[in-house]
Amino acid sequence: MKKTLSIFIVLIAISSVVNARRLDKPEETSSMAIMKSGSLVKLFYTGVKECNVKVTIFNAENKIMFKEELRQVDRFMRPYNFGELPEGDYTIELVDHTGKKIEKVSYREGKIERLANLLRISGDENRYLLTLSNKGKETLEVKIYNAKGDLLYSHSEDINGDFAKIYDLSRVDEKVSFEITDRSGNTNRMEY
Repeated sequence: MKKTLSIFIVLIAISSVVNARRLDKPEETSSMAIMKSGSLVKLFYTGVKECNVKVTIFNAENKIMFKEELRQVDRFMRPYNFGELPEGDYTIELVDHTGKKIEKVSYREGKIERLANLLRISGDENRYLLTLSNKGKETLEVKIYNAKGDLLYSHSEDINGDFAKIYDLSRVDEKVSFEITDRSGNTNRMEY
């Protein structure tokens, strides 16, 4: 009985040390962000160490439209021109040593007055990056709604040039939608 109890106590002690070491060294993760401007989509990548990175662009039918591998990089910005592709929804998949990251892109031809992009920040709970391509000075009204349509946030932003801001919605446990309106009344609504 004493021998079994002693073995059990040793196993608990070893388990505690192993778990403590895991908490001391948090998992390393890389990040990926997308910024759209017309038919040009820019992919921003920041890694934790140099490694090979594979980028694949799929169309809505999951057909590969473009594929490349970047060797021994820890960060980069790559522009991808969607101008020769048909309108539609696309998926950009990035694979590095930490795993797979996916971002959705919707491409539409024609004149776009103001191009906004919303993405959820990898590794964070309910933090969103809102980016907006803009030239000159502008006043924007940013509103955030929950799934029921209740207004969660409303603020007027005075911007000069391109705009980017992170919104922390960690207290919201449901889908959200962003509504951006410029002073001319043009409205862009995005759901996540």
